[in-house]
Amino acid sequence: MVGVCGVKRVLLVDDHPVFREGLCAVINSHPSLSVVAEAASVAEGLERFRLCTPDLLVTDLSLGAGSGHDLIAQALKERPTLPVVIVSVRTDSADVLRAIEAGASAYLTKGATREEILRALTDVLEGRSFLHPQVAHVLFDRVRKPGSSPGRPVAEITPREADIMGLLCAGENPKDIGQSLCLSLSTVKTHMRNLYRKVGVANRTQLLLRSIEMKGHEGC
Repeated sequence: MVGVCGVKRVLLVDDHPVFREGLCAVINSHPSLSVVAEAASVAEGLERFRLCTPDLLVTDLSLGAGSGHDLIAQALKERPTLPVVIVSVRTDSADVLRAIEAGASAYLTKGATREEILRALTDVLEGRSFLHPQVAHVLFDRVRKPGSSPGRPVAEITPREADIMGLLCAGENPKDIGQSLCLSLSTVKTHMRNLYRKVGVANRTQLLLRSIEMKGHEGC
């Protein structure tokens, strides 16, 4: 269900009232977004989810005695296409990966700016993914630990594609990558298409997961 005049309905779940109030204000500042329900626990979140049929779920991972992972799993079991955004203080790679693998489309830290939050929300509603740069760095550092080697080799990634892969995983956007490498935006996008095709993914989030998956095959 989409809200009146195309406004997207948001369910916000966080067990810290002050932070939830601030995040609610940020979301409601966007003309196409409206927080229609709030919750502080997994049980309350599921109740509100079933009552208000949101277009977007925004949740923390730490919900008192419960876990946002459980909320995501149950919500997506009932509505597999529901976009989910995580806003959490937790940046451990295991938490991030578990959330993404469960179906989250975006992962932000609680230190994200207003602009980053709104960009993430609009991106996921348009079918894209979003990783806060701090989160992307955590995952990419896990991939490129000293002494590590790729598990299952990827066919013929060029040095330039490897440069772009590193910057993508570090949270850079195509425009910034072009400026860093002295390439035009169209050239960067061509390299990205080739890179995604070779690795077998469709976006940056999948690229990170694929890289970590390959690392997980070490020694096999």
